[in-house]
Amino acid sequence: PTAGSITYGQTLADSTITGGSVSVGGSWSWLDATIAPNAGTTSYTAVFTPTDSDNYNSVNRSLSVVTAKASASVILSGLSAIYTGSAQGVSVETLPSGLTVDVTYDASSNLPTNAGSYAVSAIINDSNYTGSASDTFEITAATPSITWPTASEIRNPAALGTSILTGGSATFGTDSVSGTFAWATPSA
Repeated sequence: PTAGSITYGQTLADSTITGGSVSVGGSWSWLDATIAPNAGTTSYTAVFTPTDSDNYNSVNRSLSVVTAKASASVILSGLSAIYTGSAQGVSVETLPSGLTVDVTYDASSNLPTNAGSYAVSAIINDSNYTGSASDTFEITAATPSITWPTASEIRNPAALGTSILTGGSATFGTDSVSGTFAWATPSA
């Protein structure tokens, strides 16, 4: 006889025993149908019970049962962040909860730091469950704190671009942000 495949979470009672040839009438059952196997292939004891138990004895046989991984859900959240200068990542939950998940950003296991878009892949790493999710994680540029420069005096009809900008600074936290100040419309 052969045992039907089951999925993790099911018991041997869900695995149907079929086939095989026996010279007397009877039926196959599991010695312990309450066993819930882990995913993989494992052998368990099946029992043939003859209809005529007065004249024939029961027979035990080891049968391989294939147990597939059960499906689990992966939920990604926190798919956007603002640049902080530190590595950042998404939040991951699983149903059922507590499963190990391997998360990559553009195929790297390192959390991204810089502003940009990153392809996120989250794959369950568990011997009894399978599942995955993918999305995009977006880190947007941060706005630095600005101390505005001083513009030199100009007289009409001179263009705004003739005024010289001096001083001013940009910081992010305690870090100085390099850059220059310029007129948005110097010809005005």
